[in-house]
Amino acid sequence: AVPPEGSAEEPAPAEEAPAVDGGYEEAAVLQPDRRTDASVGSTKHAYFRFVPERSGVYRFESFCTEKALDPACWLYDGNEAQLGYNNDGVSGKNFRLEYGLVAGNTYYLEVGFEYFGREGTYPVQVTLLSAFDELPSVVPGEQFDVVVPDGSTYWTSGGAYYRFAPSESGTYRFESFGTGGDPYCILHDETWKKLSDTVVRENQNFSWDYVLEAGKTYFLECTYYWTNAGGYPMLVTERNVLEDAQPILPGETAVSENAIYSFFRFTPEKTENYQFSCEFARNYGEREWTLRDDADKPVEGNKLDGTRYIENRSYVLEAGRTYLLTIRTQYAEIKKVDVSVLHTYEFNACVHCGEKLRAASEEGENPSWVIEGDTLVISGTGTAEPGDWEDIKEGVRTAVVEEGITALGDELFGYFSSLTKVTLPESLTAIGAFAFDACSKLPELTIPAGVTEIGKQAFYGCESLTEITIPSGVTELADRTFDYCEKLEKVTLPEGLTSLGDGAFSECVSLTKLDIPAGVTEIGSSAFFNCSGLKEITIPDGVTAIKRETFLGCTALASVTLPKGLKEIGSYAFDNCSSLKELELPAGVTEIGGAAFTYSGIEEITFPAGVTEIKYDTFYGSALKTVTIPLSVTKIGYGAFVDCESLTDIWYGGSLGQWWKLGVDEAEYQTALQTATIHCTDPSEEYLSDSWGGVSWALDIHGRLTLSGSGATQSYIKERFRTGTWSPGMPLPVWSPFQE
Repeated sequence: AVPPEGSAEEPAPAEEAPAVDGGYEEAAVLQPDRRTDASVGSTKHAYFRFVPERSGVYRFESFCTEKALDPACWLYDGNEAQLGYNNDGVSGKNFRLEYGLVAGNTYYLEVGFEYFGREGTYPVQVTLLSAFDELPSVVPGEQFDVVVPDGSTYWTSGGAYYRFAPSESGTYRFESFGTGGDPYCILHDETWKKLSDTVVRENQNFSWDYVLEAGKTYFLECTYYWTNAGGYPMLVTERNVLEDAQPILPGETAVSENAIYSFFRFTPEKTENYQFSCEFARNYGEREWTLRDDADKPVEGNKLDGTRYIENRSYVLEAGRTYLLTIRTQYAEIKKVDVSVLHTYEFNACVHCGEKLRAASEEGENPSWVIEGDTLVISGTGTAEPGDWEDIKEGVRTAVVEEGITALGDELFGYFSSLTKVTLPESLTAIGAFAFDACSKLPELTIPAGVTEIGKQAFYGCESLTEITIPSGVTELADRTFDYCEKLEKVTLPEGLTSLGDGAFSECVSLTKLDIPAGVTEIGSSAFFNCSGLKEITIPDGVTAIKRETFLGCTALASVTLPKGLKEIGSYAFDNCSSLKELELPAGVTEIGGAAFTYSGIEEITFPAGVTEIKYDTFYGSALKTVTIPLSVTKIGYGAFVDCESLTDIWYGGSLGQWWKLGVDEAEYQTALQTATIHCTDPSEEYLSDSWGGVSWALDIHGRLTLSGSGATQSYIKERFRTGTWSPGMPLPVWSPFQE
């Protein structure tokens, strides 16, 4: 075998080594400068173990004489991680792999053929080309000539090797000055770990920067990528990166084609939040991004997501200081870098530079408005409508409506979530629907005396509002006017008020008392829904109906005075009024809706004589102990007294027979009615009586069953009356509830 150029001139004779199929554990020992036969099968490779005695650059090569076999090799570290691979790139050539190895470490060489189905034996050898400490040293600022062995490229392995130990930490530039080929350079650390390499550009020299540390040793592997031109001059220089870095200004773009390190210098004119944006030509490869101030103190340093084309970072930087942005890439060239001011606004003013946002209505518009920072001023005449301020309204804290404005349009201040102070003019007469909707931080508001109209949900969700006075000219409080005003504690209503709309004070959980003017004749449904802090209330005499859910969820309500003219109580009207122990129903009440007193705390109640039906779930789960039911009641609805576990006495205006004819014994859910003591106003009347043929029976309220006549009773009387048992499908004795 004729050794390739650069191999040992007088190689030792080859030693036999068995073809190993057991992998790394059974690998044969490879001795330096001694050829060892590798027997490779069609489906198995040979493995060798090598532990170098000296740290340096080693060459692994084959000496196969059969061109058709095409030898190949793979180099691994002691953890079986692949370090290198070589088959010389051409079928029929021997492999040659050069790599830096550290003394005492274990390495594995796997040899085989590039293609399956081939087998044979060929010698392999490892040779120390140069110890690390014997490599030629590079001196910063001194140009040196790189001589690349003939045939050596990145793909075929091999090149010239140099040692570099910087005396100062800093950024160093590596550049070539060749006249042909495609010069290529790889930077390794002291363990031969690859730190960076050159982006390949055909027939162009390389120039790239890398940050190195003093006291450490680095190695340069210099070669060509594709086309070997024999060699090239090369220079390593230390850079003053802050001075040499490309300057960038807000609104301008900087470009860098440097493949490794790119440096950009930025000196802000004012303290502000700035956004840096970098666009990459590719979306793969390792990247690092570092920003340091002029005292070399890092502002930020981290690895970037290599899958993105664009990377954005923002920082608050001080005026007059110079900052250095360093971007390290592995493969991805930087297309452009730019910086822009990124204000951070709080209440429409930048927290860093103080710049205020400004917006205004179109010239000549009436009414007109202007927002300057956190203040909104509305001026002119007529109705003020919402302006084009959606993007900045949340930063407004103060609103001033000047004289001349007569009405606030619908949703004028809707969702001004930072609004804390509003000044309204004396010229104002109307407040539109949703005018202050969700002004959650508004604690107080003075409504001018001239206001006569307030639209629905005008103050919906004003969670911080604690007190309000309604002007005397307002006669109607619209639907949900103060819905979800959770901190509202005091409300002064005008004497001329005639109605409260649906949900007018719904969810006003801090409201404990409300004086309703005597002139109010209508209170809408859910008017005090879930006013859990409301303790007492008096309904004016002009009100004839307590509508659906009016006091639902008023858990603290302990005293309610109903008007004498009341006729109707709606469904769920006092649902969950758990603190309400007693309630006097006026004599004129004729209609009580279903579930009206569900889960209430009412212990005793008397139904007026005009009530004809106790509807579904009326007292479901309530604390009821005693109830008085008039003779006028002809029906007790489903579940009316379900779970009334405390019910002990029922006072009924008719006889026991009339009571039982209401059907209270027909379902198990009426257990409370069946177990309570029935007090009837007419105790003399027999409960029920009937006859079977010649035998009659009668049952009175004293529990006395009398059988009379002649003949035989039906047999089930004896069995079921005496034992309380009967067969399914047979008639139930009508006295069964009283058999005990």
